Amino acid sequence: MYWSGFGRRLRAGFAVLSISVVARAVETTVQPFGIAAYVNDEAITCDEVQKVSRDLKVLPKEALKFLIEQKLLAFDFKKKGGKISAMHVDAQVETMAKENFKGNRELMRQVLRQQGQSLHGLKKDIRESMMFQAMQQGRIPSKVSVSPERIHKYYEAHASDFREEARYCLEQSGFKADETLEAPKAAGRSNTKGHETMKKEAYLQQLLAQKMPLSDIQKQLDTFHTEAIEYKASELDPKLVQALEALSDGSQTPYRRIGDTWVTSKIIQKTEGRLKPLQEVQSFIEAQVSAEIGKEHYKEYLQRLRERTAIAVF
Repeated sequence: MYWSGFGRRLRAGFAVLSISVVARAVETTVQPFGIAAYVNDEAITCDEVQKVSRDLKVLPKEALKFLIEQKLLAFDFKKKGGKISAMHVDAQVETMAKENFKGNRELMRQVLRQQGQSLHGLKKDIRESMMFQAMQQGRIPSKVSVSPERIHKYYEAHASDFREEARYCLEQSGFKADETLEAPKAAGRSNTKGHETMKKEAYLQQLLAQKMPLSDIQKQLDTFHTEAIEYKASELDPKLVQALEALSDGSQTPYRRIGDTWVTSKIIQKTEGRLKPLQEVQSFIEAQVSAEIGKEHYKEYLQRLRERTAIAVF
C-alpha cells in the first residue's frame, strides 16, 4: 500500500529511512507476471518498484535494491523476535492526527480512504517503518574506535575542507564609471579658463598624472563610502585580492575599476588564510570517519543477509 500527503511526513520523521513508501508482502501464489523479484518466497511487484522510483526520484534499479533491503531487514527482525509496541504506534498516529487534522480522527480516516488507505494500513506502515529504523540503527554503531592513522589519512585527503580563507576588513570608497563632473579645462587649450564636463574616470587619470595624493583625489571624486566590512577572499575581485595580499593593515589600494565602479580599498584588518591544524579538527574527523565505518559495517551486515537469503530478480 502506498500513501502520500500527510502520510509522507511520517517518513520524514524517520531520518535513517527517509522514505514515503513501504513494500507489502504478497501471497506466494501470485504468478511471476508483473513480478520484479522474489526475496525468499515474498514477491516485489513491478508496480511497487515503479512507485518507489517515482517517489524517491531514483532509477528503477535503485528502487528495487531499496525494496529488497527492506525485506531483508524485515526477515531478520522477525527472526530475532523483534516487536514494535502498539502503544508507540498509536502515539505516532495520534501525533499525525494532531499535526495534520487538529486531532480530528474521523477527518483523518476520510483522507486515508481517499488515498486508498485505511487506519489499519497506516498503523502497519508505521510499525514497519519503526522496525526498519530499529534494524538499521542497531547495525550502525553510534561510536566506534578510529585509529590515529585513519584520522591522519582523512585529514590529508580533505585538506581543502580545513583551509580557512584570508579575510579582509575594508573601508571602500569610489564612484561609478559613468559619473561626470565639472573639471577645470586642461592647460594648453585655446581657452584654458573655465570648466568643462568630463567623466570622472578621465579626470582620475589627469589627477594621477599630476601625482596628486590619493586623499586629495578622493575628496574630488568619491561619491560613496562604506563602513568597515569584513570579506572573505572569495567574495572579492581576484585582482583586488592580489593587491591586498601585498599590503598591511592601514594601507590603501590605488583606484581600481571593478565592474562599473572605480574603488579604492583601505585595509582595516587583514587575517591571513591558514590550514587548520589537525588537533583543531580532530573531533570532527573522528565523527566523520566513525560514520563511514558504521556505514561499512551496515553494508557488510546487509551482504551477510543477502548470502543467507534466496533472491531471484527478473
